[in-house]
Amino acid sequence: MIGILSNIDIELEVKPKMELVSSYLIDVNYEEVKHNSAQIQFENMVTGIYSNNDIQYSDNSELYSLSKLSNDQSYFLKLAFEKMDKTISLEHDYLILENVELPNEYSKEYSKKVLYQLALRSIFPGKISASIEEGICFKFKNKNFIFYLEVYNDESVSYIIEDTFIKSIVEFNELTSLEIITDKVMAFYNS
Repeated sequence: MIGILSNIDIELEVKPKMELVSSYLIDVNYEEVKHNSAQIQFENMVTGIYSNNDIQYSDNSELYSLSKLSNDQSYFLKLAFEKMDKTISLEHDYLILENVELPNEYSKEYSKKVLYQLALRSIFPGKISASIEEGICFKFKNKNFIFYLEVYNDESVSYIIEDTFIKSIVEFNELTSLEIITDKVMAFYNS
């Protein structure tokens, strides 16, 4: 079951704003992203090794082609990976203080696979945080509903859908494959 989110969330900004990325000033606007060679600037991040066309995960298990993604999809996928690393780093002390295990390699690598599959469909989480239940949590919002997806260190994945209007959980369950996860998130946005 999904636990309470820790008190620090990292938001993926989709509103127009200027951001400094490796000495390049980039206009981060979801509708029209001006990359200014930004793709190259994300190489050798902690979460994986990037080139212009591929992502190699640090466990060397799979190679995903960025050429399957649009420039915007590729950019926001890399931004999501960076945000995931930052949130784990920022929440490190809080999680240790609370005796919560940090996200392990499985939860980080599987989370990247989930993000890639969602990026193929132009779906990106609004927030990424470490889970108090030991793993990584993604938050998606659609109207008055919030979809929390958690990838746990014990190699399980589950979700909760919360109705913020009536302040109640309306659905929760475990998910067993990348395809089912992707279908569930897409169904959430199509409802």
